[in-house]
Amino acid sequence: MKDRILTLLDTKEDMIAKVAMIKNKMFLLNIEMDVPKCMCENETWLWHMRFGHVNFDSLKMMVQKEMLKGLPSIIHPN
Repeated sequence: MKDRILTLLDTKEDMIAKVAMIKNKMFLLNIEMDVPKCMCENETWLWHMRFGHVNFDSLKMMVQKEMLKGLPSIIHPN
């Protein structure tokens, strides 16, 4: 951030976005994606993210108690 402007760069230092600060010291950035992508290693991580990063033991318990339809077996990652 510099002079009330936030600049987002990728790992190659290429600019992704440049946004000016608005009221209440916030930065309004509208992002549109053509195709949503999941950067997940496997289904367990996908469900972990879908539930707001809930811990893996809780996901496993939900499977065991059949609390959700379609939730696959959870393998607790190391």
